[in-house]
Amino acid sequence: MKRRSSDCAGPPRSHCRSTFVKLPKSMMATISKPASPTTESSFAPLRSGPDIQAVRTTPSFNPWSMGCEETMPKNAVIDASVLVSAFLFPESIPAQVLALGDQGMCALHASEILIEEVRRALQKPKLIRNYAYSTHEAETWMLSLRDRLFIIEHPLPIIENGCRDPDDDHVLAAAKVSGARAIITGDLDLLSLGTFQDIEIMNPRHYLKRLETLTAK
Repeated sequence: MKRRSSDCAGPPRSHCRSTFVKLPKSMMATISKPASPTTESSFAPLRSGPDIQAVRTTPSFNPWSMGCEETMPKNAVIDASVLVSAFLFPESIPAQVLALGDQGMCALHASEILIEEVRRALQKPKLIRNYAYSTHEAETWMLSLRDRLFIIEHPLPIIENGCRDPDDDHVLAAAKVSGARAIITGDLDLLSLGTFQDIEIMNPRHYLKRLETLTAK
C-alpha cells in the first residue's frame, strides 16, 4: 500500500494544566511526560487543518515488518494511552512519535478497539474540563487518526498466556496480526512483559530514542 503524506493533525490546545492524565485502567492510564522541544528530541510535531481524505488500512504485506532486526521497531502498534497523550499535549513525546508516522519514518498501526478506547477517553467530561478542549475538536482529531494510522481490519486473534491483565490482550493481538515489531504504550501491565513473541514493548520515550538512533546511522 502506498503511504502518502498526512497533513491531518488537530489544532493545538493552549491550556494543559497537568503533565499526567489519570484515566480508567481500560483507557491505559499511564501517560508520558511532554518533551522539551530543545532537549528531548530533534523531531517536531506536525500541525495542520482538519480535512480528512482517506482511511489507511493495514496492508497484507508491510516492508517494515520484513526488515532487519535493527529496523523492526519502525513498524509498531500505538496504544490508546499514547494517542490520548498526543492529543492533550501537542509538544509531548507521544505527539512527536505520531508526527514521525506522518513523516513516513515509521508505520503506526491501531485496531478499531484502540480507536474506540481513545474516543471514549476524550469524551469524558472531566478530561474536557481539565484540558479545555471542545468535543468538536476531539472528534476532528479522532477522524484524522484514520488518515494518520494504519487501521487494522483483520480479525484479532485470541491471545493465550498474554498480559497479566487480560483486558490488554487485544493490544498484543493487534501487534501480532499487523506484523508490528513494537508496541508503544504507557500501560504498566503491557510494559511489564518487555517483549511478546519477539515484539518489543516500550514507552514512547524509548521508542523515540530508538528511532533517532536508527535515523542517525
